[in-house]
Amino acid sequence: MRDLTHARRLLGLNTYRIVAAPMPPPLASPTEHTGPPESYLDILALQGAADPDSLSAIIYAWQDLLDLGRFDLLLAESAPFAVLAASLMDLPHMALGTGFTLPPAQTPFPFFRQETVQSRSRRGRTETVILHALNVLANARGQPQFRYTYEIFRSAARYLITWPELDHYGPRERDNFLGPLHTSQSAKGDMAIDWPSGNGRVVGYLQPDYPQLAMLLSTLTRSGLSSIVAIPGGDRWAREYASSTLRIPTARVQLDRLLIDADFVICHGSHNLAAESLLHGKPLMMLPQQIEQAMLAKRIQSSQFGAYLSPTETRRIPELVQHMRKDYSREANEAFALAKRSYVPSETAQIISTIASTMM
Repeated sequence: MRDLTHARRLLGLNTYRIVAAPMPPPLASPTEHTGPPESYLDILALQGAADPDSLSAIIYAWQDLLDLGRFDLLLAESAPFAVLAASLMDLPHMALGTGFTLPPAQTPFPFFRQETVQSRSRRGRTETVILHALNVLANARGQPQFRYTYEIFRSAARYLITWPELDHYGPRERDNFLGPLHTSQSAKGDMAIDWPSGNGRVVGYLQPDYPQLAMLLSTLTRSGLSSIVAIPGGDRWAREYASSTLRIPTARVQLDRLLIDADFVICHGSHNLAAESLLHGKPLMMLPQQIEQAMLAKRIQSSQFGAYLSPTETRRIPELVQHMRKDYSREANEAFALAKRSYVPSETAQIISTIASTMM
C-alpha cells in the first residue's frame, strides 16, 4: 500500500498485515515529456521505468518483499512493477484493474487524449527508452527480451474489475471482464442523512478543492432542488453554503439510501461511484479533475449514461444542472440497471478467489 494511514483506517488495525509498497526515487526528468501524462507509458516512466538503475532497484525491492513474505500468489491492482517482479521470480500472479490501470495489451499503448504528430513522436521515443530499461533488467536476470512495453504484464492472469461500458480505453479484445468490486452497502459509522426540502433530488460527492465548487453549490441552491452534496473535509463549504434545500455533509454518508431516491448524481468521475450510480439507474453529471476521471466521463457520455464538462467548460455548470434536471433522457440508464439487476459484487470477489486458488 502507498497510503498506510488510509489502509489502516479502511482495513482495521489487526485484521491484515500492511506494509509500504516500494517507491521509486525522485526523477527530475525521466523522459523529454514534462507535461501531464499522455499515455500509460508516461505513468511508467514517472515511476522509474525509463531509467535502468531506478527500474532495477524497484524490482529488486519488490522481490525482496515477496521473498520475505513467502507468498504463494501475488494479487495486484495498479501495481505493474509488482507484477513484473513476480514474473521474473516465477511467482504466480494476477493483475486486476478497472481499465485505466490495466491498459489493453497492444502496442503502442493508447493515448489518454487526442493524439498529435508531436505526441506520437514522443510516445515512440518513450517506449524505446522504457524497453531499453526493461531489457537491461531481463538480461541481468537471464530472462527473455521484451519486444513491447505491454509485455510488462506478459505472464499475468489479467482480469478487469469493471464492465466494458466503464472501460476507460473503450472496446478492447483479449481481456476478461468480471465486473466492479465496489459495494453500495453503507459501512459502520456512515452518516444517515435525510433529504432537505426542494423539488427533485440530487446527490453529489465532490472534493473541497474543486475550483468551481462555489458556482456549483450556488447553482443548486438557486435551482430549488433537494440537494445533498458530500464534501469530505469541506467544513468551510458547509458553513457558507448549506441551506434549507442544500445539505453538505463533510464525512462519509449512507450513499446506498440516497441513490435509491436521487434523480441524478454529481461527481468528478470516480469509477466506484459511477458503477454504483449506474446499478441504480441514475444519470451522472461529471466534473472531472484529472485524466482518469475525464476518460471515464467520456465513456459514460458516449454510452448516454450521463454528461460531463471539461475544466474549460465549467461556465456551463448552471446549464448542465438544468439539462440533467429536466431534459436528460434516462432510458439508457434504466435499461442498463435492468440488465445488471442481478449483479452482486461479492460474487465477483468469489470468482477472483476461486481463480486465485487454482493458481497456487
